[in-house]
Amino acid sequence: RWQIKFLSLGLGGMFAFDLFLFADLVLFQTLDSPTWQARGFVNALIVPLIAISVGRSLPQRDTPVVSRHLLFHTASLTGAGLYILAVGIAGYYLRHFGGDLGTLLQVTFLFGAGLLLSLVLFSGTARARLRVFVAKHFFKYRYDYRQEWLRFTGTLSSHDADLPFRQRAIEAIGELVESPGGLLWLRHEQGEYALAGVLNLGEPDHPPEAPESPLAGFLAQTGWVIDLDEYRREPKFYQGLQLPGWLADNHRYWAVVPLLKGDELVGFVVLAQPRAPHRIDWEERDLLKTAGRQLAVYVALIQTDEALLEARQFETFHRLAAFLVHDLKNVSAQLSLICSNAERHRDNPEFIDDAFRTVGNARDRLERTLAQLRKAPAKPGVPQESIAIDKLLDDVVAESANARPMPQLHSRVPAAVAGDRENLKNILLHLVRNAQEATSNDGWVRLSLFTEGQWAVILIEDNGSGIEETFLRQRLFRPFQTTKGNAGMGIGLYEARDQVVRMGGRIDVQSTVGKGTLFTLRLPLADAGAQNVSEPRAAVAPAP
Repeated sequence: RWQIKFLSLGLGGMFAFDLFLFADLVLFQTLDSPTWQARGFVNALIVPLIAISVGRSLPQRDTPVVSRHLLFHTASLTGAGLYILAVGIAGYYLRHFGGDLGTLLQVTFLFGAGLLLSLVLFSGTARARLRVFVAKHFFKYRYDYRQEWLRFTGTLSSHDADLPFRQRAIEAIGELVESPGGLLWLRHEQGEYALAGVLNLGEPDHPPEAPESPLAGFLAQTGWVIDLDEYRREPKFYQGLQLPGWLADNHRYWAVVPLLKGDELVGFVVLAQPRAPHRIDWEERDLLKTAGRQLAVYVALIQTDEALLEARQFETFHRLAAFLVHDLKNVSAQLSLICSNAERHRDNPEFIDDAFRTVGNARDRLERTLAQLRKAPAKPGVPQESIAIDKLLDDVVAESANARPMPQLHSRVPAAVAGDRENLKNILLHLVRNAQEATSNDGWVRLSLFTEGQWAVILIEDNGSGIEETFLRQRLFRPFQTTKGNAGMGIGLYEARDQVVRMGGRIDVQSTVGKGTLFTLRLPLADAGAQNVSEPRAAVAPAP
């Protein structure tokens, strides 16, 4: 407002005076009027107001900007039109002055001219030369930086299944200078720079560049774009740089662009000769250096993503291996129990039958584990069956009796649940074994069984070392979390809760450091309609 105030007053006053003047002329129909004679003096009085406004830097519109694409296509159409006009004139003269062969010559000439025009219009080299000509003669700067940067980032971020990222990176930076291909070199974990991508240059077999090589050192130190044609003419411009033979002697290579992330050389791009050969000027060098820095950041992000993906794959493998080791450890414990009792009970038919059942269960478990490793559907395991929990606890106590403290079945009532007997047995064996390991030899481990509504409730209690509250609340049922140090895998409780939840039940834990731990398993009864309640107090009473 401050800048245009006097301009508005001047123009408004002039408009008001002219309105009054022409109204006066219409009314009195005469030009011999003092008002008409005073018009020049009035306009002279307005000039200082306009001058003051101009002195206050009246904002002016920018000069019109012509789109490079518009000018390029206009030049193309104009050139094609002039060419067609010239062809038409030449064809006319051939027809009228060619005698008997005039018509034949005209048709042949027109076809050849049309074919030549098609070749030129679809030639990448011709388009590139026209762009260089337009940029050089019609614009102050060669590039429309906004358009070039949008195209550069769009090429990098596109997802083309037929063109992997490393080839897209070469294409993105090559499009800036009309280069049809190139080589991408990236630094590996060992520190050397190796060929990572090739675009439209065949399959070269160039050796890696060591980080202390002259080329890598020069790019890291200076950050220059190397014009290889200039290097071949005047190598002294590059401070005595000695390029490797595969780069200096191959005239298909045109420029080397460093990929710098900060002061760190991530890699470099070797660009092929452009479609329209030209020298690299200061503007092109700045553009390539800036694009190289942007590409270096993008390459670093891609490498980080690839490293993260590889780390996740290793993590998955280690998790799978941990589950496998845990299953093998359980199978080994079962077989070790048979071996330790074989000498004493080898003449006992019941022991022999139980040993065969144990070996069969171990085989089934290993087959299921191998099927999971092959990602194949496991063979149907033991079908859902009615499990007598009271008898199952007898087996668990008997199989755990070889360790100290010996578990005691403190109280029980008849109860049955539906599920896989072997899996449930392994869960109970694992919980009892954990209780024994956490309890001194003079301590105790007690098992109890009762029913509560539609639930069968199993208690496994010890007076061992207990579990810290933080570990109990945040890490107890997470995989690979253990209080045993290197002696444990941290898998058993995770699998135990998973199996119990699959059976429709749940596990609750109460623990106090130095006093002991109580695991409570609640499983749905096979006969859910039974509502009898039997809760032996001795199962939850503290040890005397």
